[in-house]
Amino acid sequence: MPVTTGHAYTNRRFPVADENAAPSIVAALHPPAPDFGPNIDGYQPFQSQTDCDPAAKPGVLDIRDLLRATYGRNDLGISRACNVGGRSEHKEGRALDYPFNANDPGQRAEADTLIDWLLATDRWNNAHAIARRIGIMYLIWNRRIWAANTRSWSAHTGSSPHTDHIHFSFGWPGARKQTTWWTGRDSGLGGPEMVLFGNGTIGTYAVQADGNVYGRGQAAPGDVFGPWQQLSTQGTFAGRPSVVQFPDNTIGVYVRTTQGVILGTGNKAGPGSDFKPWQQTSPAGAMAVTGDPEVILRPDGTLGTYAVLADGSLNGLGQKHPGGDFDPFWQRLSEGGKFVGRPSLLQFPDQTVNLYVRGTDGGFWATGNSNGPGSDFKPWQPV
Repeated sequence: MPVTTGHAYTNRRFPVADENAAPSIVAALHPPAPDFGPNIDGYQPFQSQTDCDPAAKPGVLDIRDLLRATYGRNDLGISRACNVGGRSEHKEGRALDYPFNANDPGQRAEADTLIDWLLATDRWNNAHAIARRIGIMYLIWNRRIWAANTRSWSAHTGSSPHTDHIHFSFGWPGARKQTTWWTGRDSGLGGPEMVLFGNGTIGTYAVQADGNVYGRGQAAPGDVFGPWQQLSTQGTFAGRPSVVQFPDNTIGVYVRTTQGVILGTGNKAGPGSDFKPWQQTSPAGAMAVTGDPEVILRPDGTLGTYAVLADGSLNGLGQKHPGGDFDPFWQRLSEGGKFVGRPSLLQFPDQTVNLYVRGTDGGFWATGNSNGPGSDFKPWQPV
């Protein structure tokens, strides 16, 4: 979408004085925000309404409450009935209309300051930082629309000029409270992955505040841990790594990035050796990965990867042969809108597997192979 001229949204706390404003008008504050670290979410892709489930989603409710607390006005609604109007994220409970009057100098100042805050560059040089952390897909205000997928403003020519409210549409991760506004209040970090090696020592791997992966371990069983060793330089990692041990005692480390892909590395020349360059193991051009991956070593020596994607579905992919490329497409193992977080997987002696994952309803769900190794999975059941 082309950028149009108009209000220049900048990184400032207060709006420029309006020449038409009454002398009593004062600049409006924006909502409060935590002091985040450098890790940040990618831009939300454009995902229009596909189903009708108008129930307000939890992330949208939280942001509504934040705006109410800041500006003291009730919102104009989140949900919309399935038979009203055309396609809209309101019908999936992931859009919010909050009132600002563009013809009132005070409320226009509030709206402009709010948008400045959402689209400002943070101290880590992340552009549009708060909008990305909240999971905003697009904003419409005063005849203009800002879209995350184009990172730009353009003219809005819809039937409503949006001069009486700002429309917020959320990507699914933001709607489900999967973005760093909720999950990474100090960087989007995950817990450590602990590994018991064949010699009885323990290793640990974690994403640190600079967005890189680090590892450390014991020299002998029961020893104190050695210093952290930096395993990456990209500075784009988030969440908890998944670590696989191979029969030759080498390891593979697999971590998602803030852009929603999975990268992996492993020892170059044997146990304890340096690591290879990081390589993408999730399909190119696929929907963003929003949950930490679970990577397993299968009995045939191939790797399998399981992860929750941006639409809330659980997906899997694997290698065709040991050490080979991963499948070019995710295999969808659930419907969308159902799951969050990192799955857990159990392999049984008969080579079947069970999968367990947290649901967006707060409960836990499970499935397993229906007729033996590699067969289709049974219907999901609550645990």
